[in-house]
Amino acid sequence: MGEELEIKIWDYRKLKIRKTLGRGSFGTVYLANCVEPDVTNHVVMKVMHNSVAMRDDSRRLFIKEALLLKSLNHENIVRIYGICINPFTIIMEYVVFDFEPFQRNRKVSTLDEFLSEIARVPQSEEHRFDHLIPKIAVDITRGVAHLHGHEIVHRDLKPINILISNQHYSNLQDRRQLKRIQAERPIVCKLADFGESRSQWLQTNGLSDPNASQVFRGTIAFMAPEILLREPMVQRNKLTMDDLKKVDIWALGMVFYCLINPADSYPYERDGFNQPLDIMNFQKQRKRPSCDPKYENKQSSAWKHVKDVFHACTNHDPLRRPKATQIYAMLDASAASVAHSSLTTNVVPLKQGLSSASQGTFQWYASTQGESDVQYILRKLNAIADSVVDMSRNKDSRDLCMSFQCNGKQWQVRFPSNFPASNASLHVDGVFYAMVGGNAINTSVRALISTVIQPKGTLIHGGAAQQWYAGDQGEAALRYVSQELRNITDSELRISREKDTHDVTLTLECKGQHWEIRFPSNFPKSNASLFKGGDFYAMAGGDQLETAVREIINRIKFFDQPFPEMCGNSTSVTTEQWYTGESGEAALRYVFDALRKIADGEVKMRRSTDTRDITLSLRRRGRECTITFPYNFPKSNASVSTNREDYIMIGGNNVENAVSALINHITSVD
Repeated sequence: MGEELEIKIWDYRKLKIRKTLGRGSFGTVYLANCVEPDVTNHVVMKVMHNSVAMRDDSRRLFIKEALLLKSLNHENIVRIYGICINPFTIIMEYVVFDFEPFQRNRKVSTLDEFLSEIARVPQSEEHRFDHLIPKIAVDITRGVAHLHGHEIVHRDLKPINILISNQHYSNLQDRRQLKRIQAERPIVCKLADFGESRSQWLQTNGLSDPNASQVFRGTIAFMAPEILLREPMVQRNKLTMDDLKKVDIWALGMVFYCLINPADSYPYERDGFNQPLDIMNFQKQRKRPSCDPKYENKQSSAWKHVKDVFHACTNHDPLRRPKATQIYAMLDASAASVAHSSLTTNVVPLKQGLSSASQGTFQWYASTQGESDVQYILRKLNAIADSVVDMSRNKDSRDLCMSFQCNGKQWQVRFPSNFPASNASLHVDGVFYAMVGGNAINTSVRALISTVIQPKGTLIHGGAAQQWYAGDQGEAALRYVSQELRNITDSELRISREKDTHDVTLTLECKGQHWEIRFPSNFPKSNASLFKGGDFYAMAGGDQLETAVREIINRIKFFDQPFPEMCGNSTSVTTEQWYTGESGEAALRYVFDALRKIADGEVKMRRSTDTRDITLSLRRRGRECTITFPYNFPKSNASVSTNREDYIMIGGNNVENAVSALINHITSVD
């Protein structure tokens, strides 16, 4: 029992129970408040029944789960805060998904509850949740891959043991910020309930119970055939860790089944089976559970890849089931490498045609020069890679991805359509790392390579990606920015640098407000981000250093003053908008008239009181399309969303080309 001292021991009296979340044979789960200084949110208490706690094996199981959770530190695995000894209690983070951003008054905590809720959504609103299913599948797979990478198996994967959350944006008051974060990461999933998991060793008691009568999204319906049918290796207790991982993969496949059949209570329900013996006989015939025809269209489009991996995971031959890392590569629509599998993914090989005709934004590589640029980038990346650089293309956006291994990590470079005018997105081991670029192909590639091979924690002028403040001219620019901001601060101006990206942040106090100005690597080409009181406030910048700094200062000094009306004669405190002046007004009329020709009704126009950015909205073929134009359109792309979901950046090198690309995008999904 000495091991439990590695976990923080809580005083049970500091926990105030708010309500009961669930009960089981092992214990009761509560929602509670606590007075611990390092925990500000609600917590979940998993309290063992006294009758259970009297058994030595139950106490060992309790300690094992607590130690296992403590050893795992991953965003897709539930976090443990500590334990209580009397009574035996595990204290974990509270996870909840609030449907309020989807205009529904409902909160759920488990995937089981989430699927039941979206199954009740009116058919006219179902599409609003379509994009969440693949993202849920990716998150769950990442959690399983992390477990398997540490030689741990879950052994009880099912929707009720998967927690879901949107707490990172659901309570935001700034609707624009909420929509931005919701578009980037609409849902987070976490694996929970590790009472049955195994790490390195195997305990065979309770592997299966053919006499169990409860199926409802429970263990039996998710059990692999080699376990449920008690194959010879199970009878001889010869299951290895790799065997148990294959059992997890089958259960993961059944979770995917639930994702693409949200109206079903459990796998096999549609086939009329609710008893273990029925399921066993069905598995003997090497059949999979039938899918709901109601979702047939989604299963062949938005959910196709989830259905594909469901089939791959539920292969009755365990040796033919993919590993969790392979499943992740199959599912992640923006992963750089295409999984070497017969499965179809949302990424298609680039060799199918760099410059194939397609509606949408013109791609940077779709020309003779573009093909040469691609080959140049491949040569440079292959020179530093520990593996062959894989290249793929997203079949929807046609954006290019390259992936490779370097220094023991898996890197992905995702190129935007207008690269190098916009920076590439760099990801490491599946997680976003930095935006990197330059003013030309060669400088952008140098920046990418420097970021990949640069050890973390070096000084500003080490071998980091080229920053706007690097070199003599960059140092002079940083001094100028600092001096101008010192003139408005009420206290000391502080400077810091992010150790991974090397981006600089300046912090100051002005008019009683705490401000952070975060500068991107290619400032002022890209705007700085302003944060007021720890919350995102605005993007600010300009075409040149001096105008960018003036814009930042004006944003800070006049944050409590309303902006002047559009196209009025008052002096603006912000960067000039693309629609001002005679040529700007003509450009706006051109955009408005072009969109009106494809709209089913009127085109509505509104303007942000903060940024003065214009948004045009229209309806076409039953869809609501919203286009938000940045202040320097068409130099920067417009943001387009359909039915307030699936944001995409679209533009061109002039107003006419940008509008043509916008119209192509809106009409291409007719």
